[in-house]
Amino acid sequence: MQSVIFSFSKRGGLLNAAIGRFLAGIGCEAKCCTMPKFAGVCGGLTAVDDYKAVCAEYFNKADALIFIGASGIAVRAIAPHVKSKTTDPAVLVIDECANFVISLLSGHIGGANALAERMAEKLGATAVVTTATDVRGKFSVDAWAARHGCAISDMDLAK
Repeated sequence: MQSVIFSFSKRGGLLNAAIGRFLAGIGCEAKCCTMPKFAGVCGGLTAVDDYKAVCAEYFNKADALIFIGASGIAVRAIAPHVKSKTTDPAVLVIDECANFVISLLSGHIGGANALAERMAEKLGATAVVTTATDVRGKFSVDAWAARHGCAISDMDLAK
């Protein structure tokens, strides 16, 4: 799994580095990006002048994009690239105090819900998952298919 982590403050940068280490420990490649003024302070982070350009570059390459900051920052960065629940990467948003891990996009097929829950457990945070099947405790065929490496040929029939 390849992920890109974005942070926008010193506190977010420290969390970014910790998440990068966690992901590396479970065999995931993580590109940890932050604003230039925080790159040296947080250690091991890549200084990025234009996070929206990096988001555009990795949107169709990475398995997950993780934003440490406000949801609005993430929404504005991903908006031009969002196409389909069958192809979009997982997108998570984590507040810089690590209180909440929000599954923002591609919860089932992209794995954002599962990643949010795993990340929240590691951080001692609350996972925020809003997909109807999950909140109602119902079976989700697309989540099942993703977990078992299956493809859904017709999303309308899957419903």
